[in-house]
Amino acid sequence: MKRRIEDAKKDFSEMLKRSEEAEKLSKQLSASYEQNKRLTAEDRKKLERLEELIEKIRDDLGGESDGEEEQQKQSLNLDELFELLKNSSEELASILKKISRFTVSATAVELSGSILKTIKLIRHQLARNE
Repeated sequence: MKRRIEDAKKDFSEMLKRSEEAEKLSKQLSASYEQNKRLTAEDRKKLERLEELIEKIRDDLGGESDGEEEQQKQSLNLDELFELLKNSSEELASILKKISRFTVSATAVELSGSILKTIKLIRHQLARNE
């Protein structure tokens, strides 16, 4: 029983670290795009890493991929999408810092899914602009 408790604490701590890394990456990506109006190869790797982190967080929270596209986001330009990505990642990190390992936040699950959709839209628009 003690081992399970320690494992749960460790898993929760790792999820918090992933959220902090995701927040940091989203800020870097937003700043890089704002400055250069494009993503470098390194930025694309950061975007992939961000997606991996958010997927892991969503999975840890018990969320699933719903496959729905949000129509309102599709009309946003890349500047707006990167700003949304940064703000959403900051909000997710903030929510996760406020919950305990004993709670599941529906808001965090929804937000992680929304962030993943934003990343896919960014990739789609980047591919279209190339």
